[in-house]
Amino acid sequence: MGDTEISEPSRSRDLRLSSRWTSAHVAGISVSPVCHAPVIGASAAKPVSDLGLWDAWPLQQADGRPAVLDGGGTLWMALAAPRAADPDERHGHARIHLLRHTGQDWKMLGPAMPEGFSPGSREWSGSAILDGDTSAVTLYFTVAGRRGEPTLSYEQRLFQARSHLQRDEAGYRLADWHGLREIVTPDPALYMATDRGGAPGTIKAFRDPFPFRDPADGTWTMVFAGSAANSCSPFNGVIGAAVSMDGARANWRLLPPIVSADGVNNELERPHI
Repeated sequence: MGDTEISEPSRSRDLRLSSRWTSAHVAGISVSPVCHAPVIGASAAKPVSDLGLWDAWPLQQADGRPAVLDGGGTLWMALAAPRAADPDERHGHARIHLLRHTGQDWKMLGPAMPEGFSPGSREWSGSAILDGDTSAVTLYFTVAGRRGEPTLSYEQRLFQARSHLQRDEAGYRLADWHGLREIVTPDPALYMATDRGGAPGTIKAFRDPFPFRDPADGTWTMVFAGSAANSCSPFNGVIGAAVSMDGARANWRLLPPIVSADGVNNELERPHI
């Protein structure tokens, strides 16, 4: 949003705590070089894998910095799926994969979670935090659909799972996956349900969890992409939030959206603080 001023919080019942992102803000964006991404030529692209990769995030420390491995380098997670003629098909096959980044090189380490562990028909984006003292990793991610469903659905649920970062002769891996559970469910007075069908570009959101620790007081807040309940517009994207009720990030309480683009944008994907 750049330097665009955000209006006072909405006074509507459902979005009473939300800052508004309106068409007037969009119209007020000045066109400048910063608005244009540089062109990436074919010679600059170096395939990492035969799989298609997108929506990557680092294994990070609690303060948000990427966790640096012994010997250097960082671990990343990314959605991956077999390449298809229609790029939209990747969303129906997405799984979270683990990668190691060292210098200019990337190495694929395979699926982050073991086959059959996730309760969805596929896995969508999230974030991951490493406890440097114990090597415990907590993954926050989106469960899309349900395992075994005959037709892929667009239902989205926010889950967390725990594992341990291990290093052996083959390299780094995440082992001993456990603690899989849904961490927060949508309040229908605040967030629209995602189990009502749709298509890419028009589906509703309850996904992309990202916890943030406020350095001022240590409070953990989780932001995610959502859709406003009781909206009259098909473009009702919001940035949702939940607050941790304990320092261990084990229990979360859902909050009203903190940013609303109702009437402007359908999806405010992968919010980060």
